[in-house]
Amino acid sequence: MLTEAKEAATALMVITVAVSVYGGVRNREVSKALPVFFAFAAVFSVALWASAVLGLNLMSTGNTTAYYVTVAWVGTVIILLVMTLATVIIAIIAINEIFALRSFIADMRMWTKREVGLWLPATIVRAIASDLKDMIKELSIMAFKTFVTKAVIFTEKAPKPIGPYSQAVRVGDMVFVSGQIPIDPATGKLVEGGIREQTRRVLENIKAILESAGLSLSNVTWVFVALKDLSKFSEFNEVYSEYFRESPPARITVEVSNLPGGALIEISVIAVKG
Repeated sequence: MLTEAKEAATALMVITVAVSVYGGVRNREVSKALPVFFAFAAVFSVALWASAVLGLNLMSTGNTTAYYVTVAWVGTVIILLVMTLATVIIAIIAINEIFALRSFIADMRMWTKREVGLWLPATIVRAIASDLKDMIKELSIMAFKTFVTKAVIFTEKAPKPIGPYSQAVRVGDMVFVSGQIPIDPATGKLVEGGIREQTRRVLENIKAILESAGLSLSNVTWVFVALKDLSKFSEFNEVYSEYFRESPPARITVEVSNLPGGALIEISVIAVKG
């Protein structure tokens, strides 16, 4: 019970801080005082959260008197957190309506001239709905940038990068694998043989990179293939089909004039978890 209460208080605090940051950033050009107001709201919500956590910790001490006093205090703090969040949201909407008076004044003129019936209330409702939509959209973008991070993937079972690139990069549930050529990771040299041997080595390298990211070739959704000689396509395709037997991914195959190290083939893929 105490753990759930702490999580609820933390969620309220994080949402209030995020909305306050959004309000301060959006309205910083309207008035210099507004960022201060939203900053105060953010700090105030953090202080409320800290006191709520302190109170919840005191509730676990076993003191009956302290328990009931703390219950009342924590309840009050949670209510204040909710009120702070509501105040910030209302302020964002109200500020936009108060300081952006062009449409409001135009509607007032239309109202006084009786050019429309109940146009003004409908316009206000639409304006508020539009503000809420924009706020939710920008908060979603902020959350995406905060929680969806880039991570570099590396494994010794695949060739080490020989330039300013990574073997692969994970962004959210997607893994982007750099173009792989038929280098044997054990020797650091191109494998001997023709297009069949080189295709198999490239796909084994990609398989190793994906496995180090917790994925497999079955997660691959898109493949880009560069062949030095397109007349070898059928030989390449025979080996390729061994690795993608069921539900093969989308693929692009092109012929190029040259490839790094004199390789006959280079393959890059995109994989998605799930």
